[in-house]
Amino acid sequence: MFFRRALIPLFMALVFLMQFLPGTSLGPRPAAAMDTCTNLAQFVADVTIPDGTTVAPGATFTKTWRLQNAGTCTWSTSYAVQFVSGTNMAASQTLPMPSSVAPGSTVDITTSMTAPAAAGHYRANYEIKNASGGLFGVGANGAFLFWVDINVGSTPTTAFDFAASASSATWTSGAGTLAFPGTDGDVKGFALPDASPKLENGTTSSSAGIIVNPQQVTGGFIQGKFSNFTVQSGDHFQSIVNCTFTAANCYVNFRLAYQIGSGPVNTLWSFNERHEGLFFRTNVDLSSLAGQTVNFILYVADVPGHGVPSGDRAEWVGPMIVRNGGGGTPIPPPTTCNLGSFVGDTTIPDGTVMAPGQTFTKTWRIRNIGSCTWTSSYALVFVFGNGGTFGAAPVTGFSPATVSTLPVAPGQTADFSLNMVAPNIPGHYRSFWRFQDGSGNQFGVGSGMVTFFADINVSATAPTTTPGVGGTATPTAILTGPSADLSVTVNDGVNTYTPGGTITYTIIVSNNGPNDVTGATFLDNKPSPHVTSWTWSCTPDSGASCTTGPTTSATNIMDVVNIPAGKKIVYNVVATISPSAVGNLIDTASITNPAAVPDPNLANNSATDTDMPPSTDLSISMSDNVTMYTLGGTITYSIQMVNIGPLPVTGALFSDPKPPRSPVGPGLAPPRAGPFGLAPARAPAM
Repeated sequence: MFFRRALIPLFMALVFLMQFLPGTSLGPRPAAAMDTCTNLAQFVADVTIPDGTTVAPGATFTKTWRLQNAGTCTWSTSYAVQFVSGTNMAASQTLPMPSSVAPGSTVDITTSMTAPAAAGHYRANYEIKNASGGLFGVGANGAFLFWVDINVGSTPTTAFDFAASASSATWTSGAGTLAFPGTDGDVKGFALPDASPKLENGTTSSSAGIIVNPQQVTGGFIQGKFSNFTVQSGDHFQSIVNCTFTAANCYVNFRLAYQIGSGPVNTLWSFNERHEGLFFRTNVDLSSLAGQTVNFILYVADVPGHGVPSGDRAEWVGPMIVRNGGGGTPIPPPTTCNLGSFVGDTTIPDGTVMAPGQTFTKTWRIRNIGSCTWTSSYALVFVFGNGGTFGAAPVTGFSPATVSTLPVAPGQTADFSLNMVAPNIPGHYRSFWRFQDGSGNQFGVGSGMVTFFADINVSATAPTTTPGVGGTATPTAILTGPSADLSVTVNDGVNTYTPGGTITYTIIVSNNGPNDVTGATFLDNKPSPHVTSWTWSCTPDSGASCTTGPTTSATNIMDVVNIPAGKKIVYNVVATISPSAVGNLIDTASITNPAAVPDPNLANNSATDTDMPPSTDLSISMSDNVTMYTLGGTITYSIQMVNIGPLPVTGALFSDPKPPRSPVGPGLAPPRAGPFGLAPARAPAM
């Protein structure tokens, strides 16, 4: 008798093998070669095909990106723009650099593309590949992708315009019912129409918006209820959300919620936004509500412990429900005159420990990647921060005392310095700054309005300093100001997942003290594309608070929580897994302290649960119940095949090669040596 058993981890083997196929997104990422210069890029504009453009199925179109060389390496024609993930719509995955691009110069990358034949939303992500094959993206650290983003389908229509209907909505805050338009500055909260919204990055949108300011108390809110809209399958809510251009102290939570009749209010989407020079474009699929008449609620609230309630001036820009796919709020191109790229902290790196009242000089190194020269009419401008200006003048003009090189021409790098004094009270402090041009227009780094900052910890005792460049301080004293050790754990109790099934995560967020925390941010990034949607709820200990739910969402889970010392919050997350999921399923949750109560131990602020793809255990056994055979006779084999599980198998291949003719004489009993086995011909149905 011969027995054989095989354990076949189907998808793990498939994913492993795909890593070695050329052109797959699972392939090993080339390491950036060691260069004597720096490869950095800045995204300037979508010259053609802005995000969300609707294209007919199978249609050809021309995509052009405008990029700026923000590094010190010249981009030769050996450089290229490289497709890295998503849906490739170009004839080639590698787009050669059309010409040599010197540091500080811009280049237009143009390619012909073909839209997929099937309707839907498609994105192709790109990075730049240097002459050695190393990849780098855009942004201060070269860590961000740029892309082409289209909707394939018929021309979209606007099914509902929230900005045009704002006067018909019911507006309320914690102070009661509000008029629309309200009174600018009203402490009860107010909502105002805005025909030409100015976004955080300084550009102006052509879509009308709704400016909202919650009731001016800690945790205050404002909401507008838009009644009786009947949702159709394929409808999407789309909007740009951001703080208004001048609202430097804004830190709010945006939510899209709905209510059917007099039933409970359910959150469809939630997002925390602060004034940092960026805006966010949301696109929420409403198909789960198809056929129902719904009251939609635009909700904005102050995030406790961040910003200033009186400064929470936020805006919904172009909020609408679009039908037939695509559409959405057009994004205006950014300015290219005044743009900076953050290079590094020359002195006082983030987290440097200071004694109370200690004087120091903070120096940032920033590169001019715009087209305008920075002159002595420019200035450093304080924006916001719990540390205030650290004793520096809130508007400090460019001079030889503050700028290492004047003027700062396009492509040049300079050091910008301010003399500062640490606060007298122990704690964690930040001071956020931007530049200002001669006309009073502010600009920052990155997309144009991102702030740069000084970040220090003030201890009760003098720190030990380590001599060297930048005067780096080695923290040796325990902070005596308010602090709280927040931690998070995540576990689903299993090691494998089933495509098309569900999985339940238990996530525990704890405050290990010593101080209470108000306004911490819990975040669980949805594992895409494995998880299609999830439903979450939370159970807080006595005195703690969270969004109890249940809430069903197809986006990341973000919740602003309050946790007293020694208390915890338990989240229950039921995730729906895509039937086509392959590879490891990785879920990562994190908890972030508010700035006013720093965390002395960041090692336990995030946790990850990893589940492997499924496998199936096939076994086979065979016996003829005899020990000898007879020449010229017959013999009967009994072969049993068993699927031990856990998944069904379709198309497994059974083989039993005919044994060769035996060379021995009659009456002898040589062992049967013919190989046999059982192997799947294709993967289990997923």
